[in-house]
Amino acid sequence: MCRLSYYRLIGACFIAFIFAPSVVAQDAESLIVDDKDYGYRLPVDIVKYSGDEIEVEGGKIVSYRQSDPYDEYEAAEGANATFVDMMTGKTQLVVPEDSGQMVFYLNVIYRKAEPSIGIGYVARVGTKEDYEAGRIDVIVGRFSDLSQKLLFSDVRFLDSPTHIDGSTISMIVWPLDRKAKYVTVDLASFDITTSESVEIPKPVVITRKPCPCDEYGFGERVQTTFPLEEGVSSE
Repeated sequence: MCRLSYYRLIGACFIAFIFAPSVVAQDAESLIVDDKDYGYRLPVDIVKYSGDEIEVEGGKIVSYRQSDPYDEYEAAEGANATFVDMMTGKTQLVVPEDSGQMVFYLNVIYRKAEPSIGIGYVARVGTKEDYEAGRIDVIVGRFSDLSQKLLFSDVRFLDSPTHIDGSTISMIVWPLDRKAKYVTVDLASFDITTSESVEIPKPVVITRKPCPCDEYGFGERVQTTFPLEEGVSSE
């Protein structure tokens, strides 16, 4: 996998700087992002994108996401993603622009057998409100023609997207905190071919208390567990 970097300069800022210095003072202020945690402000007149080259069957896919302002090799939190087929020029955005949706996490799925090439992707997406509520939608896509489909809506978690064989992938989807399903998906049709419940251990209440410490201030911690009473939330 090869890492790409893309820098876009907003030329209007420089033109305004030359011809209208009195205006620039105000405009430049709008191009500054306050960062109270780090104690300085970041200029955003240079927009950076991080990219990946993904080897696929018969060609190559390039993906782009806006970079994190502190690490140009990492995607910014919630940044949308686009895929470009280098053989056909076709592009695919994971979520529509200006839809209010964000891409929380993006998994590229690689073929299990050698050569380990990319076959598709799984994206956890949603709005800011979804993120705050701990809910996600799940989009599954394939690289053969850059098609994708929304497969799951309003779920809690998604774990371990994995290639099984051919065009079949698997993953664990959590509709609720304590209910999970093992599902398989056929990338060729986006059909869910298997959906089985996963047996999740019942939660227990865990209490801990320190034992008397030794002369160096260290001590063992005693842990006691007992079953959670029915009707009591595990959260």
